[in-house]
Amino acid sequence: MEFHHLTQFVAVAEELHFRRAAVRLGMKQPPLSQSIRRLEVLLGITLFERSKRSVSLTSAGIVLLDEARRILKQVEQTREKTKRAASSGEHRLRVGFTPISMFTALPRVVQQFRARWPHIEITLEERQTHPQIELMKEGKQDVGILYRHSNDSRGLASLLIERSPLVIALPAKHPLTSRKRLELSELSHEEFVSYDPTLNPDAHSMFSAACRHARFVPNVVQYANQTYTILSLVANDVGIALIGKNARSIGLRGVVFLPVTGIPDDLNPQTVLAWPTESNLPGLRPFIGLFEEVLQAEAKRSRPSRSVRN
Repeated sequence: MEFHHLTQFVAVAEELHFRRAAVRLGMKQPPLSQSIRRLEVLLGITLFERSKRSVSLTSAGIVLLDEARRILKQVEQTREKTKRAASSGEHRLRVGFTPISMFTALPRVVQQFRARWPHIEITLEERQTHPQIELMKEGKQDVGILYRHSNDSRGLASLLIERSPLVIALPAKHPLTSRKRLELSELSHEEFVSYDPTLNPDAHSMFSAACRHARFVPNVVQYANQTYTILSLVANDVGIALIGKNARSIGLRGVVFLPVTGIPDDLNPQTVLAWPTESNLPGLRPFIGLFEEVLQAEAKRSRPSRSVRN
């Protein structure tokens, strides 16, 4: 069955007269009658009861009329959406990101995307993980860079961007900076700086779960919302922080990062690119594809080169 079959069938079904339907379609009656016959043969059913004086729909024809109208309406809506997109010359992609995401591949992806697809406008909004998930489910955000965690993310697909094991951030003059690594349980008596549970519940929950696994309740002396603020507090000897390894990219003086053991892999942060599985926005697939391309290129560059012996 082809598209013109549906158009011709609907015209005859609504007019219940082959000549008037032919005039409506701008064609001659004999080719129209032949086309309807071919459609009936193709489907193996009779769509019209014909007599010298009248044409009427069969029960099968009535069912097909409803379906054909629905399909033609959907096609027309798709055509109009495409025309509007072409006439405007622009699309928009709303991208959410957590603050630390600016130290991932995101800036490079955005720069290259704008160069390759200048007709697609990218808007960037800084948000924490949970609000991003809710906004994507509500259709108010198209794609996001966020932490993978246990919150409800049904209906979202994801691409792993970065694994960032938890590390300990210490003031530069802290006595433990002489160590090569630390067991998390050793820090049970330390004073901590952590993400504010009301403003960044996902990161705080991850921190608390890691401490619970190490069998202690952390003594948090100061909360903050941004990673930079937390590291600044550490640098000024307010406390120590359990934080993702990618925080080192901030490059703040007065802070020493040490590996920490005793944390299960599932409690270490993972940064992902996430998007609604049902989304068909024109710019989304190119954006995801470019992210994969940039990540693959960076992984290739980071691999140690092999020396060739003659």
